[in-house]
This record gives sequence, structure tokens and C-alpha cells, in this order.
Amino acid sequence: MIRKRIIYCMMAATTMFAASCTDFDDYNEAYTSGSAESRQTVWENISNNAELSDFAQLLVKGGYDKVLQGSNFVTVWAPKNGTYDFDSLLNRVDSTMLTDRFIKNHIANYNYNVSSPEDFRVYTQSEKSFVISGNTFGGVPMVEMNIPSVNGTLHLLDGCADYNYNIYEYIFESPGAKMAEYFKHFEYDYFDADRSVLGPIDEFGRQTYSDSVIVTRNRLSERHLLDADLTDEDSLYTFIIPTDKAYEDAYSKIKSYFNYPSKGKIDYYQLSEGADGPGSSLSASVQSEILSDSLTGLNLVSNLVYSHNNTYNAWLPEINRPDDVWQSDTICTVKNIKLSNGKEFFDYTEDGKAMSNGYVYMADSLPVRSWDSWCPEININIFDRKTRPISTGCNVRTVNHQYNRFDPEIGDYITRHLYLDPISDNSQPEIYFNIDGVKSATYNIYVVLLPENYNKTDNPVEEKVTQLTAEVSYYTEKQSLGKKEFGPVLTDSAKLGKIDTLCLGEMTFPYSYVGTSAVPYLKLKIKRSKYNSKEKNYAYWLRIGAVILRPVEYDEYLKNED
Repeated sequence: MIRKRIIYCMMAATTMFAASCTDFDDYNEAYTSGSAESRQTVWENISNNAELSDFAQLLVKGGYDKVLQGSNFVTVWAPKNGTYDFDSLLNRVDSTMLTDRFIKNHIANYNYNVSSPEDFRVYTQSEKSFVISGNTFGGVPMVEMNIPSVNGTLHLLDGCADYNYNIYEYIFESPGAKMAEYFKHFEYDYFDADRSVLGPIDEFGRQTYSDSVIVTRNRLSERHLLDADLTDEDSLYTFIIPTDKAYEDAYSKIKSYFNYPSKGKIDYYQLSEGADGPGSSLSASVQSEILSDSLTGLNLVSNLVYSHNNTYNAWLPEINRPDDVWQSDTICTVKNIKLSNGKEFFDYTEDGKAMSNGYVYMADSLPVRSWDSWCPEININIFDRKTRPISTGCNVRTVNHQYNRFDPEIGDYITRHLYLDPISDNSQPEIYFNIDGVKSATYNIYVVLLPENYNKTDNPVEEKVTQLTAEVSYYTEKQSLGKKEFGPVLTDSAKLGKIDTLCLGEMTFPYSYVGTSAVPYLKLKIKRSKYNSKEKNYAYWLRIGAVILRPVEYDEYLKNED
């Protein structure tokens, strides 16, 4: 949140500054000594001091000569002539740089007389904090102190206090213009009544304000789109800012996963509980370009912000790094996205730049793996009735497992599975699953099957090969509703009695469904038949432990890792 106006109001003292003043009155009462200065305003004391003529000229340009003649108590740390780049500030067209980041950086509300031997911290009108330590202000020597005025106190500095950008401010100063443009899009002005100065009630009974504080807010933080307020001076983040080329490359790559039809709609089949099969088709309206751009940008920036409070990020700056910190190589974003190749993000020759609330790194590339972030593996919640609204030819029940009854010889322990029990000897059980989270990408479809004897039993039954067919509904490249069939596919006879992860085939979705009400489905069906000369029957029951859609690029990565 960025303030745009100065608050002219009296506020109660906080205990934070108890070391510098003894009670509330000290904040609003100048330390007069009967000298000529004590009978003048802060502005008059500045404008009458030849060593502050440059500073006085900048105050006039920024409109602060009037502010420092007002009745509100302030403390000013005024840099002497020749101790800073006066010409660059005087010639700046950008008033924000002069006023908000230079003048306000040297002025604090209330009266601060420097007399305590203990260090204490003050917050200036720029909302940056500085430590008063001995005769220094934020490390800059104070060459004259405690010059009293009728509306505050003046101190002279042998130099200027550097404006320490927070991460949000630095985004707009960095070479990353594309990133700055993205954040700017979410900014809006907000009237902050709590921080404004109350005025009289008008003739219609409405509250007026003698001074209104307008702040700039950003919807990225406010609506939890990013889950990080990069203006917060009390937080600690690391933020990666891509160069414009890196931004464009990442944007183009991510956008291909959020492709939507030009017709502005996606057709899909309605699955209604208790029905015998898919119902009539429905259409979901889509603002294709807007949705694609929005999701692309959000998925890009969601990979760039890391909180130093997250234990995954223990190796970030200002945290003690153990020697073996890279053994996990995982970092976690503020959106709880776990990136498995963390070292690649910070393997740059240039160190990060220190901000007032963290660190910033400029990046020439963003080595995000798609399956870690915007196109993860889809593990269908097969136990949710909304996900599996239709089943025919069978009774479906959830079977929970006891660990001590689960036979470890069949494979890794699975906590529960779906059991499709045919209603007759001739029925061919089938079940439908809605697939949430589908992107415009290619997936391998897997079904994890458990054997009939999944638990330890004294009366095992005969294990049989299962033959499956599958069907996926999708919106085709021709922008019409279609279906793709797979199979029949046989389970591996060599894995009889074992947990079997069966690949049904590869499925390409031309369009993303994310952000729409449309949803494709997957149908699994047991194909009853006879498969050899002895005419043994296939099994016609089905025990499903999981249904997974894995992006093909993730599959390739896993195969290469093995």
C-alpha cells in the first residue's frame, strides 16, 4: 500500500518511541529556549539557514514550504548543501521521486528531540524507518541537533538519508518493464478514512475531512491472487524479476497451456447422478483472450515470490545456511507451489539487491518446470460423488484398508479404493469421472488397479486379467464436441496378484477448461470377453486405487530420471 498524501493529524504516541520522549506532550511541544529560532516555524528556520538553501529550494518545488509552516508538529532532518545530488533532484520532472522519496524521507510527524543515549527508531512520512543512534540518523551524521521551532524540531545532516525501496517500489524502478506493467494493471486508488483528518459535519449530516489520505492498493495482494503484500515493511520476501525477454519467453510458454476457443464457448456433456450415461450437451461461455491472458500472467508471477518464513526456503538471504542446504533443492512460493529445481533460480552471477523488506534478483530466464506449477499431474478424486456422478451395471462402494491387513507383497500401501461390483453375471460395469483442472496439453491417462486379493486372507480367489475400454469427452480442435476411445486394454498378466498401474493411452486436449464451468469426462468400462483357446473368462470386477492424468513432458522427465 502506497500513501499519496501526508496525514495532518494528531496521533497518540506509541511505546516504540518511549526512549526519545517522556510523555505525549513531548511529541507536540517544541523544546524552546528563548532563542530566536524557537519563536519561528521549522520552515523559517530552514529558509533562514544559508547551509540549507538547496534543501529549501527543493521544499518549495515540492510544496513543502507551506507544510512546514503549519500547526502540526514535525521533525526535519535537513541535509546540508553539497552533501547530495541537488541538481538531479531539482531537475526531476517526476514529483513522486522528489516528494515521496526525498522530502518525506527526511520528515517525521511529531517532535523528536535527540537527547537519549539509547538507540531508537523513527518512521518518516515516506513510511521508512530509521534508527537514531548517537549522533546519527540512519547512519548519516547529525552535525547540528535539536534546533527548536514553534511547530517542531530541526536537525542538520552531513548527507542525505537513502530511500530504501521495498520490493513493490523497486519493481517500477527495475529493468523489468514488463513485470512493472503487469503489477500496474492491478493498482487502484483508495480513500483511507482511518488515516484521514476529520473535518466538520456538513449541512446534510455527512462527515467531511480537512485532509484526505488517498493510498494506492493492488488487487494482486488484496484478493489473495498472490498471497503476498510486497509493500509490507514488516515482512521479508525474495522476489525474482524477469528481464523483458525472460518475461515474454515465459508468458509465451505458459499461454500455450491456457488456449481457449475463438468461438467464445466450450461444449461439454452433462453428467447427472443416477443417469444411464451422459446427458445432453451444454455450452459454457468463455471470454477466451481475457481469460487466457489473466491466467497466464497470474501463473507466471506466482512462481516468483518466496517468503523467508517458509522452512522450504531456509537458504534464502538473512537466514543461516547449513552446508547441505541444497540436498533437497526445493523452494516454495507464497502460493504454496513447490519448485523442485530451486537452485537453478538463484544460480546467477549477480547477487540479489537488498530491499527494505527483502531481496530482489533479476533473471534472464525462468527455469520453471511446467508440471511443478501451471500444468501439474491431475489426480482425480475418485471418492467424491461430484467427480464420479454416474456408474452403470454395478454397485460402487469405497473400501477402506487396514494397514495390518494390507498385503505388502502386492505393492505399496493404499489407504482405500473403489470397488465396482457387477450387478449380474452378464453386466459390464462402467463408471464416469469428471476431470477438473484440464489444460490445453497432452496427458497420459493411468488407472491404478488393485488385485482381488489385496489383503491378507486365508481364502484367496483366482486372479484374472481385466480388459478395459476408456472414453474421453473433449472439445475438439474443430470447436465441436467429440469423444475419443481407448482400448480394449488388458492388464498385465505378469502382474496378476499385484497392484498394476495401467496406461490407457495418450490424450491431447486442444483447449483448457480452467476458469470455465465446462468439464470433460473419462469413462472406464469392463469389457467382458474370452481371450485364449481355453476360453477362460476375463475378470468383470474392478478395484480402482487411483485415476491419474500425467502431462507427457512430466512422464518423459520421470523416465529420464530413472
